[in-house]
Amino acid sequence: MLSKQTQIKKHVASIHCSNSVSLLERRVFNALILNTQAHDQLEEAFFYISLSRLKELLRFQSRNNNALRDAVIGLTETTVKWNLCKDRSTMGANWFSASLLASASYSNGIIRYEYSKAIMDLVKDPCVYANICLDAQARLSSKYSLALYENCIRYKSLGSTKAFPISLLRELLGADFGCYKKNSVLCQKIIKPAIMEINKKTNLVLCSRFIKQGNKIKAVKISVKNTIKTTTSPLIEKNNQVETQVFNALQKIDESILKMLEESFLKKGANFHKKYTVNILKKGGGFKNPILLDSSSGGGLSFLKNVHPDLFSKLSN
Repeated sequence: MLSKQTQIKKHVASIHCSNSVSLLERRVFNALILNTQAHDQLEEAFFYISLSRLKELLRFQSRNNNALRDAVIGLTETTVKWNLCKDRSTMGANWFSASLLASASYSNGIIRYEYSKAIMDLVKDPCVYANICLDAQARLSSKYSLALYENCIRYKSLGSTKAFPISLLRELLGADFGCYKKNSVLCQKIIKPAIMEINKKTNLVLCSRFIKQGNKIKAVKISVKNTIKTTTSPLIEKNNQVETQVFNALQKIDESILKMLEESFLKKGANFHKKYTVNILKKGGGFKNPILLDSSSGGGLSFLKNVHPDLFSKLSN
């Protein structure tokens, strides 16, 4: 079993990188780092991980294996800029550009992958690193939240991050397009919601301070504290167990029933699905997507409990 406190040592150069990957791709990359660092022979060219082990590390309960395949492929196709904060790295450069994986392949349930030499040097010998909790990353539902979580956690012992120039933070979060190029929109729509989610779902407590020059936001400094969240009450714990049981049952439900549920949700779910869009049904695995376990989303399980209570009761027994 995977410990909830499982952590990876992630080099700061790979934390302070342009966030041009998806949430799942970043999570997969972190899981592969843990798998790589567990190997005794780090000089090997290729590393291997079973699909089942990768899903365990990701807390990935969906049967949508194609999403994982696409995420691994994406790591070979996407080039990012590393060490944007210009910390000391094994490359000795201010910043450099490289894909996250040099290659990847899949056969008989096993993923084979390799890094370029530049990236392998960071993975095997993270001389300057932060500890990233895989349990925490599994609870975050936004790529912006995970990127901000990683960029802040290395400053936990200092109590505050450096003052990130707004243009740098925009690139670190991967929100450098469209309306997010406007500083006020970036702060309201990306930074503040990400901080709220991190404070709610992890042991970090963040508080932002916007540094202005005149009326314009020039930089953001974030205080970082570590806290132990209060334990869940027995009633809430029991409800969570029931919802988890229902969710697991949905993974094995007849496809015709699943299709009926999803069609019903598309027609009636607007009143329940308050946080996430119906794109989850169309692109993200529908009722098999683990994001719907989040009781705060008003998502699939809330809809199922209210609109189809008989089925919810049957699946929970």
